[in-house]
Amino acid sequence: MAKKLANYLFRTPEEIGLDNFMVLVVSAIIAIVGFLGTVINIFLDLGLMVTLTTLVPIVVMAPFYLLNRFVWNFTYSKYILLIF
Repeated sequence: MAKKLANYLFRTPEEIGLDNFMVLVVSAIIAIVGFLGTVINIFLDLGLMVTLTTLVPIVVMAPFYLLNRFVWNFTYSKYILLIF
């Protein structure tokens, strides 16, 4: 089951290269953890600023994950991930 999910979410390293695969995995993990943090902050009612700071990873990394997953443009994503 985990292998089937990984095949759906990510491309194989042989297909896109190991460095591009790592960018894809890290951007997905950052977006997922940011989403979970935002949901937890909303449920705990921790305030607007704390919720917005956990919303930033979703806004930044989710589009780059989708871009990398379906369009395969890793050039900008590497720089954004490095800065982020």
